[in-house]
Amino acid sequence: MSNAMMTLKRPTTGSLASFEVLVRKVKETFVRGRERVKKEMVRTYWQTGKYIHEHVLHHRERADYGAKVIARLARRIGSSKRTLQQTLRFYRTFPKIAHARAQLDWTHLRTLASIPDEKMRREFARRAAEGKWTSRQIAAEIKAGLRDPSRKGVHGISRPGGKSALALLTPKLGIPFTYQLIESKPAQANPGRLVVDQGFRVHRTEFAMRGKLKAGEIIESRKEKNGAYTVVSSKRDRTALYTYYGWVKHVVDADTQFVGIDLGFSNEIEQYLRLRGIDAPEIATPAGKKAKAFVEKCLKHAPFIVLTSSRSDKFDRYLSDVFIPLTPESTVRPTAMESTVTLNGQTYLYLNNELLLRGLAVRMRL
Repeated sequence: MSNAMMTLKRPTTGSLASFEVLVRKVKETFVRGRERVKKEMVRTYWQTGKYIHEHVLHHRERADYGAKVIARLARRIGSSKRTLQQTLRFYRTFPKIAHARAQLDWTHLRTLASIPDEKMRREFARRAAEGKWTSRQIAAEIKAGLRDPSRKGVHGISRPGGKSALALLTPKLGIPFTYQLIESKPAQANPGRLVVDQGFRVHRTEFAMRGKLKAGEIIESRKEKNGAYTVVSSKRDRTALYTYYGWVKHVVDADTQFVGIDLGFSNEIEQYLRLRGIDAPEIATPAGKKAKAFVEKCLKHAPFIVLTSSRSDKFDRYLSDVFIPLTPESTVRPTAMESTVTLNGQTYLYLNNELLLRGLAVRMRL
């Protein structure tokens, strides 16, 4: 017999010879250890999102900086853009980590962060904790609840006072800095020449092309290190067009704003926008003043907006869908998921629908 075997001691009372002792020890070490790991993961993802959010705030004057820095950061640390986007959304949804239920882990909270309405989110969190749902069960319940607002615990989309459901808008949201190549018209200089349609009747004539491109093709712009712009072929379709970053200079009334718009290629314009598909009360009325004040409140801490333009109306205002970024500093929270969209990991308040949901505007024929 080896010396190692000779040194083994006979188990004593209360030692691991007892199965019950084994259960207790494993529970203390393995099960509770896993719980500590889950809690640490939540804290880690929350802190990561906080770092990204605070960094982006330092560059808030650059409307597209958030999306670019996440892609750059993902490459540098060997992570995925999607994961970093999720950490950012997680922090922005739960700016105080104590608000995240202790019984839920990262996968649960990541799914819950997709619910913009705080009251609805708390309800789902409570039910998930009590029912010990998996993240897939949470996602399924959220989806089912939106299809059937009568389900217990789910807050449906209805008019104030419990009236019949609203007919809401389907948001039009493309991807900024996406364009279409067209041929210049006979009345323009160099007819038949390829130009970039930037929207708002603006055409870009000076640009470099990467590869062979043709009229009608969807393209994206790239800014080179020397400051010049190059256009490249894109796999996106026409639904990505006519979406821009901008900033509101003046709120005329709830459905009309005067804005600055970044068309790309270092080209900025100013334009009146008319919110598509809705009609707010006249500004001279108390209801009109209330609606305008609400829009101003939505924009109070917004470093920029995203807008998608459709066409101009008879007053030369461009019919638009307007989206306001939601951050921990935002003073207005969405009424329902139908008034939010996500672009490049950032959640936005869809202003057109939010005004409808709050009874501050009515639908109008498109």
